[in-house]
Amino acid sequence: MLHVLLNYGVPDETVKAIAIMYDNPSCFVQSTDGLTKEFLTTAGILQGDTLAPFLLVIVVDYILRLSLNIVHDKRLTIKQKQSRRHQSQHLTDLHYADDIALTADPLCDARDLLTSLEKAAAKVGLFLNVKKTDSTRLSKGNTFHAAIRAIS
Repeated sequence: MLHVLLNYGVPDETVKAIAIMYDNPSCFVQSTDGLTKEFLTTAGILQGDTLAPFLLVIVVDYILRLSLNIVHDKRLTIKQKQSRRHQSQHLTDLHYADDIALTADPLCDARDLLTSLEKAAAKVGLFLNVKKTDSTRLSKGNTFHAAIRAIS
């Protein structure tokens, strides 16, 4: 995550401050019986942190850019080319927070996008939630939509 922030032009001082927050973070659980012993959290973004949604958006944007650059020709055609002035329009992804939908015309292209996204996510320590991953046919013909509903 820190490498991604530096690549996005976040100032070095800010990245160092974030690194300090994520260096050996610990927490405890409060219940009706009281507090548990403190324990280390070794993965993920700090829950409840006001910075967490921004960090997630930056990292998800990074893995989408990385994966879509690898397979840039895989996409769903929304509107066919009509002339040189009116080029075709394409869509590769829709996303909100950690929910991502990849789109492509033939199913094999959607699978390529999914594989590319999985590899890009692994580079930053994220993984696809296989139980929430599904493919759906949008319309007749070869048009498919591969929906990745969560990244963890």
